[in-house]
Amino acid sequence: MRLRLTNCTKVVAALAVAVVAVTAAGPAHASNMGFKLNKVLTGVGAFPVGRNEVALPFKNPYVTSIDVCTQFGLTAGTVQQINASAGTANSTACPGGAPYNLIPKVGIRITIPTTVNSIIVGSDIPGSTISLFPLGAAPRGNNFIPVLYHTTAVTAENLCSQFGMVGGTIQNFNAAAGSAQSETCGGVDTLVNLRLGESVLIRTASGSTITATPAHF
Repeated sequence: MRLRLTNCTKVVAALAVAVVAVTAAGPAHASNMGFKLNKVLTGVGAFPVGRNEVALPFKNPYVTSIDVCTQFGLTAGTVQQINASAGTANSTACPGGAPYNLIPKVGIRITIPTTVNSIIVGSDIPGSTISLFPLGAAPRGNNFIPVLYHTTAVTAENLCSQFGMVGGTIQNFNAAAGSAQSETCGGVDTLVNLRLGESVLIRTASGSTITATPAHF
């Protein structure tokens, strides 16, 4: 099955655009998996309105947080990323704050004062592994994991299965609606649907790191 797109996200086949964009970050991988995604970033409001948990493709042109500010057209707001392994958080104020290097395969949080229409470009890298780190002093173990753009997982419980998780939770945030949903892994699938262009918050029940290769088309 393929993910259903929400009204605010639409995948457009654009191999030429994606390949040119990712070349800035290095040689293109799996160009047949290239794409661009129209992404609406919601302005901040009553929590969690405007909590934009954004998934960057594994191969992308965004090396630093300022690259996100610039290429997403952000003239205000912040780009934040959690290091779940180290238990630290980095944040840059757009458009010209101090940049930090983005951690690959980790989602970013964009908080902006007003809604912006942006475009995400890149490609998936087949066979890539993702690591989930155990909980500790916050924010250690707050794993913000990008939903693969060609994922076979439709619900959070599907993702639980792909990581082999029994116990622990997967949570997603709807920045536009101002809502959040949570799935406890290993139970009844409550149909917490994954959304393209977004990352999910995964907290494991394991005391050690979990590494897996999520399935994709």
